[in-house]
Amino acid sequence: EDDDEAYITIATPSTVEESEIGTVDFVVSLSKAIDQAITVEANSILGTGAGFADAFDIDLSDIGNISWNANDNDPKTIQVSLRNNDIVEGTETFDVEFSNVTDLGGDYDIYLSTDGTTDAGAPITSTGTITDDDRAILSVADVNITEGSANVAVAVSSNLEIDKTVAVDVAIGGGDADDGTSLPDDYNSTGLSGTEAVNVGDDITIPLFDGDVVEGTETFEVTISSAADLTLGGYDIVFADNVN
Repeated sequence: EDDDEAYITIATPSTVEESEIGTVDFVVSLSKAIDQAITVEANSILGTGAGFADAFDIDLSDIGNISWNANDNDPKTIQVSLRNNDIVEGTETFDVEFSNVTDLGGDYDIYLSTDGTTDAGAPITSTGTITDDDRAILSVADVNITEGSANVAVAVSSNLEIDKTVAVDVAIGGGDADDGTSLPDDYNSTGLSGTEAVNVGDDITIPLFDGDVVEGTETFEVTISSAADLTLGGYDIVFADNVN
């Protein structure tokens, strides 16, 4: 009766940047050769929302079962191809789960293991990590409008799509136009300024007053910024005046 045990382990893949158009490599090792062929099932486990890779980021068809022929214990590799896109994302992860080793009967001790020496007693997973190479540049454009208009809409925009909602701080003022709640003021910024006051992709709509005083061209400023750390989670988000 054979007393040998064989363990199947998976190495944690290296972190890969999306721009490399490369692969996330899951290396699967068998500690000892076996005198019959065996197979291990491999399946993807994807989370939802920001922070998790999906079918837009990786080629799920690359994830398949691993097999060894009889008397073979060379390492096997699942190479999961990356899909580059122009969406600004944070660092993302996905898992590959390994389970259901071929049952060769009671005389064979073949185990899935996390440390190479003990039976995990359940499926084991390995996590792939992808960093993003896209940068979002946030801005507000100049707007010219005639005084008779009821309001002015200032768009808060990004050069690229961002995969989560991003709110920015807003400050309105400066210039030679007067801010207030009624004539003879020129505009009313009440309730529009503040921390995380507007989401990227939305407009800041500022009411205007139409007075009977003959005036020249007047201006006021709308400034967006952020008190939050927009790099958290691996996001690269900057403002147009601070691009470097």
